[in-house]
Amino acid sequence: MKTIVFFVRPSTGKFSDETKNIPPSTCFRHIISTKERCVSVKTYHDSNCTNFLGLIECQDFKNEGQCATNTRMALKLCAKQCNMC
Repeated sequence: MKTIVFFVRPSTGKFSDETKNIPPSTCFRHIISTKERCVSVKTYHDSNCTNFLGLIECQDFKNEGQCATNTRMALKLCAKQCNMC
């Protein structure tokens, strides 16, 4: 669930009607909540499992912890080095 909270003043947007007698110093709080789709990265077994980047670059990628924290890129760039296949 992603939630965004923001504030607007009555002098902007849909509250700009002066006949509503809303003080300009007033702030209105708005909350928008949206559901986000869960993304699963599947480990696949492929006989052509390779690293798109070179060995040194993929070792650096793995040593920086990117295999665990950036799984989408790991799967594309360094699948073999990150043990994803």
